[in-house]
Amino acid sequence: NLPAPPAHSPSGDGIAHRISSAGLQISQATDELQAAARGLLDAERAAREAEDRWSTSDAQLAQAAQKNAELLEALEGARGAFGPEHLRVAQALQDLGVVHGDRGHYADARRCLEDALAMRRRLQPQGDAELGVLLAELGRVYQDQGLDDRAEAMHREAMAAFADNVSAQHGRATHLINNAGVALGGRVSEVSLDEIE
Repeated sequence: NLPAPPAHSPSGDGIAHRISSAGLQISQATDELQAAARGLLDAERAAREAEDRWSTSDAQLAQAAQKNAELLEALEGARGAFGPEHLRVAQALQDLGVVHGDRGHYADARRCLEDALAMRRRLQPQGDAELGVLLAELGRVYQDQGLDDRAEAMHREAMAAFADNVSAQHGRATHLINNAGVALGGRVSEVSLDEIE
């Protein structure tokens, strides 16, 4: 004869239910811990990437500052060697303006590029290959500032300067037009002037 189980003792079904419930809670806690661990790993990876970006940005800023200093020195050197009105001074202003534009310093970029353009037009009214590059750079700065009408005018003038330069060097501008047609995938007669521009 076995003694009867105590009255407060759970039945077999009750124990199984408690074990099942505890297992479910453990499983849920494990899932939560794994999700938290993934979150920590993601946060750590994001922090490393941000640190890398900051160090890259710092290096880029240092390089840009160095380039800016070199270009200012070149500008002053050109002014000292050739005087205030010379094509080399205009080129130094243009180079400095491009760097300012690349750095997002649009007021400085505009000032340098507009000064370079005015000087180049005074010194070489017939234009040259570099005039088209300068006009395109100034157009880019205007475009970055949302000055679309000015940007379009500069880009149109740049295209005309490039065509004039090709004509002066080669006697015709068919190469430029042919290249535009190839880029557009058709004959000039098959595309509109807006597409060519």
